[in-house]
Amino acid sequence: MLDPMLSVAENQEIERLRAALEDAELRLQARDKDAQESKRRYSERLFFAAFDEGPEPMALTRLRDGLIVDVNQEWLLLTRYSRDEVIGRTTVEIKHWPSPADRAAAMALLIAKGRLRDHEVTMVMKGGAHRLTRMNSTLINVLGESHVL
Repeated sequence: MLDPMLSVAENQEIERLRAALEDAELRLQARDKDAQESKRRYSERLFFAAFDEGPEPMALTRLRDGLIVDVNQEWLLLTRYSRDEVIGRTTVEIKHWPSPADRAAAMALLIAKGRLRDHEVTMVMKGGAHRLTRMNSTLINVLGESHVL
């Protein structure tokens, strides 16, 4: 907007400064966006490292059907499964629970309490060996869907 009280040169200088300010604001917004993305990537790497290298067996499964989303190294050592054998399959499908009813009972208790601590369950390892374990689980929301950690 031109100010009739100012000279043409002064109006041009104001427009140049406004354009420079807008450019600086856009660069700051881009820098903020880059910083947020960097923090997000760092958080993801940190979570993955803590999950995958954690000292306890851990699995992330979808609550509604037991689909195995991820497992850590300790879970693989305990169960003797490979990652390729379990990711994308359900815990019932790989027969990790003695029966679907056993899983349903544990999940009902988890839903009622919100988390389980030292809950004894029998799990079936690769090859069919039954093993009494202590289940520590909590419900988490991942992209609007309940999962069991």
